[in-house]
Amino acid sequence: MIRISNVSKELGGRRVLHGVSFVANDGAATGVVGPNGSGKTTLLRIIAGTLEAGGGAIEGTPGARAGLLRQGYAGEAGRTVAEVFTHAFASEAPARRLAALGARMAEERDPAA
Repeated sequence: MIRISNVSKELGGRRVLHGVSFVANDGAATGVVGPNGSGKTTLLRIIAGTLEAGGGAIEGTPGARAGLLRQGYAGEAGRTVAEVFTHAFASEAPARRLAALGARMAEERDPAA
């Protein structure tokens, strides 16, 4: 579980995040969606611990780790997504989960699913 409470951040004098709050439960698929420049990457960097929040709090399940794959594949041209996941998360489990999810998506015939 991860709980984001009232997170804010300014970059270059511009408020990028203000009062962001949500909970993502263990095992839940969670997405961050918004227009370019709305702070999605900034929020994910704060969650992963590579950027400090300007305010607010982030709490997680004890022992849980957050990983962040940078945008783009600069320098990664010859690697598969599974290889990048394995390296980023120091485990093959996320790549296996990604492969299983991809297989389920490929087999799904119901557009609503």
